[in-house]
Amino acid sequence: MTFHGMTKIGELYMAKCLANNSPISFAKVKIGNGLLTEYDKPYDFSDIKRIKKEVSITDIKQVETAAQLLMVVTNEGVETGFYCSEVGIYINDEGVEKLYWYINDANQSPWLGPEVDGPVKYRWWENILVTTQEVVIVNWTGKELWIDQQYMNDHTASKEEIDSIFDEEFIYDTLMLATESQIRNLFPDNKKLTGEAQFDLSSLTDDEASIVNMKLLSLFNDLLQQRMNHENEALTNEISNLDKNLKSIISQLSSSLSNDISTKANKNIQINAGEGLEGGGTLEQNRTIQHKNLPGYKHIPTGGKNGQYLKYSSNGTATWANIEAVELDLEATTTSEIDTITFEE
Repeated sequence: MTFHGMTKIGELYMAKCLANNSPISFAKVKIGNGLLTEYDKPYDFSDIKRIKKEVSITDIKQVETAAQLLMVVTNEGVETGFYCSEVGIYINDEGVEKLYWYINDANQSPWLGPEVDGPVKYRWWENILVTTQEVVIVNWTGKELWIDQQYMNDHTASKEEIDSIFDEEFIYDTLMLATESQIRNLFPDNKKLTGEAQFDLSSLTDDEASIVNMKLLSLFNDLLQQRMNHENEALTNEISNLDKNLKSIISQLSSSLSNDISTKANKNIQINAGEGLEGGGTLEQNRTIQHKNLPGYKHIPTGGKNGQYLKYSSNGTATWANIEAVELDLEATTTSEIDTITFEE
């Protein structure tokens, strides 16, 4: 749930200002991280839901009943980051701060990180309704101000004040905003920006010239912000390209190493003389295996016949031979010499 509008308190205060023909006096802005529920009624709020930080109103642009308020929000003093989901704009009603305008963007809010993570600054312009009377800012105590309260209230400017911002010479009749080189530096990739930026203020009154000076300073600040955004984008792109190149190099090294390992694995691995292991894992045998020519290592002779047996001698040689009874220490006999065998019952 989101909300962007005037509160009931704000309406009553505006009616009071219209009746008295008095200007609206703004006091401060509160930033919080509260979220709206379906039961909340922001119109009836008297304060934001969960305050996290107070900031000052830095600048106001007003046309009739429409006004733009500039708020500069930093993470100075922020210990725990938060989403800036709600903004409360407060007025000063006879010394009492009251919630005039309430804004809640829910989940579409910027993140304000802790100070330890590095400095962060947001510049927000908020559009609100006011009376036709020129608005007033009171209790202007913020640190993030280009000029002080007296400068804003009196609409005056001095050479010293301008020098403190630009540290350059300020000629009242002609304001030299930037030299040609400075303009080119704002947009280094744009080659069409040439010449000098000069503004003739000689026909204006002192107050009118002061107001124009203030607007030009605001414009120059916006240009510097664009330059910073451009450099941040270029840095992000450079980091992205470095990341891509690093990943490509790692991929190439990985592929090269894999191919090198594969090539070495496919080479023959010599085991002994005449033996090798091919890449496919086949063991080749290129030499002839021979028995030792010693007793007990003789070859089996050829030429044996059916029914013959190997006969080994004491020197280890073997021959094929028939088995005879005499060689088994048996005596030959005939059937007539065998006594009659009698079986007894």
